[in-house]
Amino acid sequence: MTIVVLKFGGTSVATADGWATILDRIRHCLESGETPVVVHSALSGVSNALERILHSATLDQHYEEHVEKGFYPDLKAFMGRSPVMAMVLQGPDDTYAMVRSMMGATNPADSPAGTIRGDFGTEMTENLVHGSDSNESAAREIGIWFPEL
Repeated sequence: MTIVVLKFGGTSVATADGWATILDRIRHCLESGETPVVVHSALSGVSNALERILHSATLDQHYEEHVEKGFYPDLKAFMGRSPVMAMVLQGPDDTYAMVRSMMGATNPADSPAGTIRGDFGTEMTENLVHGSDSNESAAREIGIWFPEL
């Protein structure tokens, strides 16, 4: 399993159409078998998403490896200022790697066309999508966001 967090209110995707396109890409990959995963969410067409404004303690727990870094206050402010949508995807052991491939590199300038960040990202400091970077991170992050799973 892995987690995907979409950040609303960032500078990268300013329109509802942009978000609809991203969600459609995720759905298409799931339905086409390109990435053999099942989504757990409550989003139409996708099933068990959580949409909410993040609280300070949740951000500190999720980003625990970054709390002491100089960029963390800006990251925390960005992540806390508007809603996010979190989804858990279940599939083979490398589901996290498949999702990260679909997302593109953290820096949108390094992301190829056809990836979410390559097509929609504009600023590395206000990233529009997060995905776990390993199975261990996924297990930790799912426990934070979806403790019932």
